Amino acid sequence: MEKNKIFLSHRHSDTQGDCHRIRETLEEEFGEDAVFLDIENLEPGIRFADAIDKALKESKVVLVAIGPDWFGDPNEDGITRLFQEKDWVRREVSAALAKPDTRVIPLLLIRRDQTHGRSIT
Repeated sequence: MEKNKIFLSHRHSDTQGDCHRIRETLEEEFGEDAVFLDIENLEPGIRFADAIDKALKESKVVLVAIGPDWFGDPNEDGITRLFQEKDWVRREVSAALAKPDTRVIPLLLIRRDQTHGRSIT
């Protein structure tokens, strides 16, 4: 199996729109079959967990989209989603980091209105 895909990990409530634009740009450069963005690329009839595992195994690069709500809402104990064992973003990033032949690249996605007019450089 050749590892040649780009996997976009993101929290739907946080950076979904940004990731759709990133996916479109990457597909223009690398082709439609080169980018995996969960709901957009799920094969019918395959369990979500199996589809994610398969896509991660085929990915050379995992882009981790980090927005202002990346940690997710806290549960009743005050623990944000990212620190909960069953959180999908946590599982994707953890699995990607465990693969020595996979490059994990964080993407900090903020908008100008979230910086109170200041530029972030």
